[in-house]
This record gives sequence, C-alpha cells and structure tokens, in this order.
Amino acid sequence: MSKVRTTVTLDDEVLKWVKVRAARLGLADSQVIEDSLRRDLGLALLDRLWSRDQMPEEQATRLAVEAQHATRPRRRREVRAVFDVSVLISALLSKRGAPGRLVAAWLDGVFEAVVSDALLAEFHRHDHLGDLAQSVSEARSQASH
Repeated sequence: MSKVRTTVTLDDEVLKWVKVRAARLGLADSQVIEDSLRRDLGLALLDRLWSRDQMPEEQATRLAVEAQHATRPRRRREVRAVFDVSVLISALLSKRGAPGRLVAAWLDGVFEAVVSDALLAEFHRHDHLGDLAQSVSEARSQASH
C-alpha cells in the first residue's frame, strides 16, 4: 500500500499520548496514528464487507461522493453575476460610473463573474474599444493638467 505524506494538527495532549504509545510498542508516531485511524474508521470491517460486495465501482464512488457532500456544512451561496458586454465596455471607458464600480467590485472579489463563450466572443469583437478607452483616459489626463 502506498503512503502519502500529510500534515495533521493535533492537541498537545493527544500528541503526547501518541508518542507514549509509539515508544511502548516500538513504532513510529505515524504508525500509531494510522493504526488508530484505521481502528476508528473501521477499515478492517469495511475491507471485509467490500470483499463480499458486488456493487459496481462507479455506483460505489457515486454513493461515497453523495455521503461526503451530505456531511459537509452548508456554505453560504456565493453571489454570481453575468455582465452584459455594454457594461464591460462602459467600465473600460469610465471607472467612475456604475459599470466601473461593478467591475471594481468583481475584481475585489465581492462576487463571481460568470461568462460564456458567446459573451467572450462578443467582447472580443469590440477589442478596438480597449484602445479607445486608453485614448479617452489620456485625453482626460491631459485636459486636467
């Protein structure tokens, strides 16, 4: 069986008892921890049950994923938004307006932007507007001096 290195955070008292048991049995700390996990998870029993089970692996995997999802705490739903291309173009032209503030909020991680291939294709059809936005920005900068 292959081994994988991992980091585990343990209570000081638990680690002390792991070390005591390891010293008494002449084992490595990691072996004591693995043996305890195997016992607690009932892996020997599961191995015996699985050896008799005829469930296809795909079905077993699906059930395992469902069980894992069922035990996870529910997270707050993240806010997602789809930008219209005109909003993105407006944001390129001015950071001060509502479109600019929306894009800034997205870049700050306030919400997740959802895009499709069609939206990206439409945006790329307007690539020349990036140059226009740069020109507008430079013109504003020169006018304010």
